[in-house]
Amino acid sequence: MNTSISNSASSSDRARWLWLVPLVLAGAMASVTVDGQWVYDDRHAILESPVVQGQVSLGEALQRDFWGHKLGNPSKVSWRPALPLIWRALSNVSGGDPGPTRALAILAHIFATWALMRVVRSLHGSTVAIWVGALFALHPAHAEALGGVVGQADILAAGCGLMAMASLAEMGRSFALKTFVWLLVGALFKEVIVLYALVCLVLLIALRGKRPLNALHCAGLVGFVLLVALVQNYAHGGHAEHPKDNVIAALPMFERFINGLAIFWRGIRVSFLPFDVAANHGYAQYSEDIGPVLGAAALGGAVLFASVWAGVRWLLGGKPAHALWLSFGVGPALAQSHLLFVGPTEFAERLLYGGVGAACVVVVLLLTNLRVSPEARNKLSASVLVVLCGLFALGSWQAQRPWRAPLALWEHTLQREPLAWRAHHNYGDALTKNGQTQRGLWHLMMGVWLKRRLPKAVPLEVVQGLAAVEPTERLLMSPGVLNKNAPCVLIDGLIRAAYSGADFADSARTARQIFAQRYPCAKR
Repeated sequence: MNTSISNSASSSDRARWLWLVPLVLAGAMASVTVDGQWVYDDRHAILESPVVQGQVSLGEALQRDFWGHKLGNPSKVSWRPALPLIWRALSNVSGGDPGPTRALAILAHIFATWALMRVVRSLHGSTVAIWVGALFALHPAHAEALGGVVGQADILAAGCGLMAMASLAEMGRSFALKTFVWLLVGALFKEVIVLYALVCLVLLIALRGKRPLNALHCAGLVGFVLLVALVQNYAHGGHAEHPKDNVIAALPMFERFINGLAIFWRGIRVSFLPFDVAANHGYAQYSEDIGPVLGAAALGGAVLFASVWAGVRWLLGGKPAHALWLSFGVGPALAQSHLLFVGPTEFAERLLYGGVGAACVVVVLLLTNLRVSPEARNKLSASVLVVLCGLFALGSWQAQRPWRAPLALWEHTLQREPLAWRAHHNYGDALTKNGQTQRGLWHLMMGVWLKRRLPKAVPLEVVQGLAAVEPTERLLMSPGVLNKNAPCVLIDGLIRAAYSGADFADSARTARQIFAQRYPCAKR
């Protein structure tokens, strides 16, 4: 018997089984909310979409946006035709049950994890790839992408982008064709694929020592980015610039810049220290007064400057892998910082989905390259990574579970983002629909106040004190506390937010009568 061949086969089998571990972890973590309800945007994307509900032909479906609106409609958002058609097929099978549609996230997360592992294996070997896959599969920052059905667009686009990177990194047969095919498929899921095209460009430059740099390939990647940008610019229209969707867009330039740097830092922090994640669905707190965010903005500015400086040096100075993971990690955080362009929401963890993989790579490489003896390094790195996997799993579970129901989602968010205006608005809306009218109206009022900042001088402690007051009294006293010089301005805003339209005229009159007991100006 040839012992060396036997040992080689045994080692290969063990590696194959270990390769499956991150995929199993990915499937398990993505199944945390499979028993959940439709939550927030899921209802708009699934239950109210004529594309998903089969109310339009397949040809007509291709002329509609992600939410089912006609592309000529002022409310159009983006052209992502693939996922609504997949949801349509699942809806036909499930009869409206969210379970099968939610279960799609399991397959998508496994696919993206596998694709990331292929990229890492090509550049750093199987051992690093397995550890990276495990951390990525369990990362708490994925809570929004996995918990909300609409986040599946981010997961599938990321999976396709990572497969494009894998095709390029492996430099196999027809690698250029495979790269572009995967990018094109990813573009049908979400425009975030342009980030992966740019990372592919960095990777192409980084691999120039392995294969001569091809100008046609570089031009093709740049052309792809421009093509997607043109298509989505038409599909987006002016949607993202509307203050209703992103309040930061309405801030003066300097305040917007400072908040943008703070959000960039938050994206980096969530990628590397993903604990106490707020499932905010894109609506995070911000500040017109730059004082509260100045520290985070300073850190964000320092990281951004250092990243650009180091990235250029590494790319041109013989450390291409460093430049690749730096660009891949920083890119998603920069894209949603509003420093380059205005996004549709203030901060969304789901946009970090693929870039989180870069943070996992950095952590694993640091641990597996410690300058100690090989035996000590192996034991120490394995121990730390196992502990990290456990902490990530716990954090991901805690962040994902609230995505099973609307009330739990926004309650969880407000525990971590007490000044997020949209979270108050959505929680108030969910409470009123659940019959908890007085509590709901107060949160709707808080949403109006936070959005308009009426006035800025009320400290957080006062808001927290109001939250502890009995619901009826809290509702009546809040206009005089939050906007004491013009309480009825806040009351008017609340009534417009809670009871807009002729169908709610009676409810609006009743609300005014209640407030008029304390504020005569409310009686109109």
